[in-house]
Amino acid sequence: MSVSDGKNEQILEKHIVPYEKRLVAFLDLQGFKDDIIRNYPAEAIGSVFGKFDCLKKMLESNDLQVTIISDSIVISTTLDMPENLMCFFDACSFFAKPRMDTLFIAVRGGIAYGDLHHKDNIVFGPALVDAYDISEGSQKSPFLHLRMSSEVFHFIRKLPKFGDFSMAVLFPEDEEKKYYTFNPWLFHLAMASIEGTLVEPEPYHDIILHLKEYVAWCVMNIARYRDVSPSIFEKYDELLVQALCTFKIIKDTYYRMLPDCSQKIIDFYSNPEQALVFAHQLEHDLKEEHIV
Repeated sequence: MSVSDGKNEQILEKHIVPYEKRLVAFLDLQGFKDDIIRNYPAEAIGSVFGKFDCLKKMLESNDLQVTIISDSIVISTTLDMPENLMCFFDACSFFAKPRMDTLFIAVRGGIAYGDLHHKDNIVFGPALVDAYDISEGSQKSPFLHLRMSSEVFHFIRKLPKFGDFSMAVLFPEDEEKKYYTFNPWLFHLAMASIEGTLVEPEPYHDIILHLKEYVAWCVMNIARYRDVSPSIFEKYDELLVQALCTFKIIKDTYYRMLPDCSQKIIDFYSNPEQALVFAHQLEHDLKEEHIV
C-alpha cells in the first residue's frame, strides 16, 4: 500500500521540527519479563494494557502525550499553561500504581525536564535520555520510586501556583535531597486543595481502600521473597514502609476531609505498632497457607 506524497509531507512536517522544552516521565513495569509474562495468561496481561490504552486516549491532548513501549510508558507535556503540570502528574498517578486482576504491578521511573520531541507515539530527545537514566541507568535507585533530580524539583517548585502542591506530592528521597520522589497516592487528595483544576479527583474512599490493598500486596511479596532474594525482599519492604508513611501523611493532612469509613482505616494503618503487628501476622499466615 503506497502513501500519497501529500500524506508523506504531512507526516514529515509533524516530526521534522525543533525540540520543545517538555517535562517527561519514563516509567518501567518491574518484573514484567521474568514474572508477569511467564506466570500470567495473555488475557490478564491484555487487560492491563487495555486499561493503559483507555487511559492514554482519555488523558492525551495537544500538550500531554503518552506512549506505551512494551513494558515502559513515556508521559510528557509542555509547561506553557498552568494546568499542564497537573495533567502530567494526574497521568503519572494513574500509571504509577497499575493493577492486574487483584494484584498491583511494581513501577520504577524517572522524571526530567529539557529538550524533547513527543508526538503520535514518536518520542526522542535528551530529556528522555535523562529520565531513563534516572529510572534505569547510571542514576538508578535500588528502590521502586518515581523520582526526579533536585534541580527539576526546584524548577517545579518555583512555577506559579504550584509551590505548595509540589510539597504535597514530592518528597526528598533521603537526607541528601539529591532526588525527590512522587507519591501517586497523595495526588488526588492534594488536588482537593487546588482551586480551578480541570482534573476530577477520585472518590477519596476508593484511594484509601486501594492503599490498604497495596499494603497487603507488599506483605505478600515480602513473604514470597524474604528467604529467596534479599534484594527483591528489600524493595517490597521499603514499599511497605512508604505505604505506611503515606497513611501517616493522610492522617496528618487530609483526615478531616475523609468519610468515617476511611478514617477508621487511616486510624489503624497510621499507627506503626498496629500496622506492623498486622503485617507480621499476615506474612506468617501467608507462609502457613503457602500463598506465595
